[in-house]
Amino acid sequence: MRAGLYQPEQTAAVMTLAKALSRYQRDISARKRSADKEASIIRALASASIAAKPLDQVQASDVTQLRNNLARDKAPATVARHLAVLGHVFQVSKLDWGVPCGNPVRDIRKPTIRNQRDRRYQEGEFEAVIEASDSAVLPAVAGLALATCMRLGEVVNLQWRYVDLAASVAHLVETKNGYGRDVPLTAKAVEILRNLPRTGERVFNVRADAMSKAWSRAAKRARAAYEAQCKREGVTPDPDWLVGVRFHDSRHTRVSELHELGLSLGEIQAISGHRTLTQLARYSHVRASHLVNKLAQLEGGMP
Repeated sequence: MRAGLYQPEQTAAVMTLAKALSRYQRDISARKRSADKEASIIRALASASIAAKPLDQVQASDVTQLRNNLARDKAPATVARHLAVLGHVFQVSKLDWGVPCGNPVRDIRKPTIRNQRDRRYQEGEFEAVIEASDSAVLPAVAGLALATCMRLGEVVNLQWRYVDLAASVAHLVETKNGYGRDVPLTAKAVEILRNLPRTGERVFNVRADAMSKAWSRAAKRARAAYEAQCKREGVTPDPDWLVGVRFHDSRHTRVSELHELGLSLGEIQAISGHRTLTQLARYSHVRASHLVNKLAQLEGGMP
């Protein structure tokens, strides 16, 4: 039994993990605000070899192997979200559906998550990624996110009826933290929105995970093109430029820019939607060069 080789007679009646994932998506996940994002996680779990096993035969060692496979190309926080969904599938299966199974996710070590990240776009990175993109929608989605501090999910779920271009304000009905907020639109944001066709209720008829993947593909192509250019010119590539650049870095970048522009923490918090100043502080990364210039101005002369 410890080796996972014992198969009792009732095993045949126990649904596989793949079937449980499908039922979970239909009955549980579909009612969540994060349904679109969770659908991507469920698809990934359903494609793993572990999904073919009956629920009562899935061992902690199977989940450990799944965790390790996910960790090869996903961040610790992403792996943790996959495991959280998987653990809830087992919990619902046992408590709500009466499936005779345990919860092997509880018996493995979870990834260590370090949320602190000081990455913001370097000069030219955003433009290079957009230029390398083959998506017709990504430039507008990413541009609006950078101009407004909005999260990717907030951008793709934005509805035209809540956009007031005359007043330069967009209202978000629901956000990640469960509260709505009004987002001031810069001239760049208004320009992006004015140039978009109105083909439905939503401003963008795309999924957040699709845009995230489009960004990742474009970033890899932009880095490859940069390295090829450096090789032609006989120069050494910058080891950090376009390496590890994420869509969500637009939020870090814009919050930091607003701080450098002189907005107060309260004003930035109203724009970004962070619930606490502690959360906001993790996103604000003011460049040292900006502080040098500001200190010099305050002291009466430039360095």
